[in-house]
Amino acid sequence: MAYFCFCDFDNTLAINKNLSPNTLKLIEEFCHKNRLCVLTYQNFFELQKILQSSSCDYISLSSGIAKLNNNIYYNNISFDFINNIILKYGDCIYTAYMENDKNTYIYKYQSRLEMLYPKLNRKEITNLDCDVTSLTIALNKSCNIEEFYTEVKSKNYNYIKLAEDKNRYLLLIKANSLSKEDIVLNLKKKYNNYTFIGIGDSLDDYEFIKLCDIKIAMLNGDENLKKLCDLTTKLQASEDGCMLQLISLNNA
Repeated sequence: MAYFCFCDFDNTLAINKNLSPNTLKLIEEFCHKNRLCVLTYQNFFELQKILQSSSCDYISLSSGIAKLNNNIYYNNISFDFINNIILKYGDCIYTAYMENDKNTYIYKYQSRLEMLYPKLNRKEITNLDCDVTSLTIALNKSCNIEEFYTEVKSKNYNYIKLAEDKNRYLLLIKANSLSKEDIVLNLKKKYNNYTFIGIGDSLDDYEFIKLCDIKIAMLNGDENLKKLCDLTTKLQASEDGCMLQLISLNNA
């Protein structure tokens, strides 16, 4: 029997974002015949530093970026959407910048905002030619902001108002992050020849855990989650309780 395990990160697999050499060793032992997918709201590139020596999959729900089967996938904002915004609201845009893993792109560069932009890999644009992970945009208040919000939401993107003064709105726009439940449902369809395990420590994890065949709560986890799960680990996260439980299942 091969297992596909969906695993929470903080206080399940890691403590204070740290993985011991023994944890990494146990991950590799489990992944020899099975798959482990870490689901977390940690920043992707921080997660990548922690797990780069591991063969497990990991998904940053806040960044909208995933590593699956050694390939990187992005939940991006499309360049078509941004170019349409530039075309439609160009007269109202004070400045805007966009980022992906290679460059920062700036529309209507403002020298007094130099400190906000990386000095390297910066491109000033009139048209964007690639997808990006975020868009930060300053709009003059001559813009019909409700119309702008409607346009953003029509593409299922999120917006956050970072600041506002008497002249401008400063907004951050990102692609909607998938939930842990969405990830589990999507991957279960793709890898339906596995037995699925869900493991976590808090009630926030239960919605994805309940979709799995085997439901596991951490010993250090929420008491209500333990009542809802099939198993509770014998050891806490700080004692490799997560991986030792998975190894035990694998060897049974």
